[in-house]
Amino acid sequence: PHHPTPTAAGVMPQDGSHLRKLVTQSLCIYGAFSVVNVFWRVLSDCFFVRRTRRKLKDVPQARYAACWNGAITELIKNFHRSHDWRRDISEGLAVSKLYGFPWSKDSSLLVRDPVLIRYFLKDAFPKYTKVDTGYDIIVH
Repeated sequence: PHHPTPTAAGVMPQDGSHLRKLVTQSLCIYGAFSVVNVFWRVLSDCFFVRRTRRKLKDVPQARYAACWNGAITELIKNFHRSHDWRRDISEGLAVSKLYGFPWSKDSSLLVRDPVLIRYFLKDAFPKYTKVDTGYDIIVH
C-alpha cells in the first residue's frame, strides 16, 4: 500500500477528513454557545422585568383593558390616536404605569402632574434612564 510521505514542513497531507472534523466541532461549539447565550438573555430579561415590576408595584395601573399582552391590543386599536388614548387612560392620576407584553422589558410611566414633570425633566434629569434615540427594534 501507498503511504503518504511528509511534506517539507513535516506535515502529513490529509484527505480533508481532518478539516471536516474541525469544522464540525467548531459549528457544534458555536451552536452550543448560541443556545446558552439565548437562554442567558431570556433569563436576564425575566429578572429585569420582575425587578422593574416590583419597583412599580405601588404605582397605580393606567386604566386600560389589560389582557395577556398588557396594553398592546388597546394600543393597536388606538394607534391613530395614541397620544389621546394615553391621556384618556391616565386621566385623574398624577402618575400611572403602562405595561407591554409580560416578558417584555417595555414598561412606561405616564406622568401628568406638573410638579413631577418638572422633577423628571429639570431637577433630576440625569438620574433617569432615557430611551436611546439610536435604538433599532429590528436589530435588538
